[in-house]
Amino acid sequence: MCAVETSDYFLPQLMMLEKDAQYVDEDGNPDIDTKEHAEVIEYIREMLELGICEIAPGGGVHTEEWYGHLNSGGVASLSMPLWYMGRFTDYCPDLKGKMAIYEVPVWNEGDTREVLQGGTGTSVLKYSENADLAKEFLAFAKLSEDGNKYEWNILGFDPIRTSLWEDPEITENKENKFLSYFTTNPFDILKKNGTDLTAPNISGGYAATAAVLFSTTYANAFELDTETPAEDLLEMEQASIVYDNE
Repeated sequence: MCAVETSDYFLPQLMMLEKDAQYVDEDGNPDIDTKEHAEVIEYIREMLELGICEIAPGGGVHTEEWYGHLNSGGVASLSMPLWYMGRFTDYCPDLKGKMAIYEVPVWNEGDTREVLQGGTGTSVLKYSENADLAKEFLAFAKLSEDGNKYEWNILGFDPIRTSLWEDPEITENKENKFLSYFTTNPFDILKKNGTDLTAPNISGGYAATAAVLFSTTYANAFELDTETPAEDLLEMEQASIVYDNE
């Protein structure tokens, strides 16, 4: 039915963000030993036990093992951000015309269905010889309507300029490889969900925390140490995070 990662965190993080829970606290300190996190782990464990969920081959949804499994119809559903459309068009040619995009499930009616995950960090280096020109280009590429059109048509990044959600040249272009691949229109979901967004706090110890989540936490939780209660497991995992906020 669905899959969970052991060397990544997209599914558990999605479920946590819907609970308004984060991997770090407001000050950026690692904070994975929480009631909400334990609830998410136990819920996924139950899905695994019932055969509703499986461990993603290769440990994540960006591995060659996983792409082959997905393309062969080995899993029925996947909860990922819209930018993952490009993985389908690039790695799963056999699924064209067989996949649909719907709203993500939520814990309770009224919970936000707009969860931000992943993304490509873009910056201008402070020692760039042409910093002003680089900033001008990034502003065009990331913020302008024309730049958003390029990003959508080439990369499949849903436009942050919401005016384009109503532009039929964008939303109804059957020659667009993303619109022609899926049986539903992603812009219908964007317009229905609106802009009530929730996003991960990536400050402070987020990177150090993610390193532990990727290397041990979810492998232990879902595959190697499934008998240890999630609360106890998270207490041990929290203690293994190395972060100096000084």
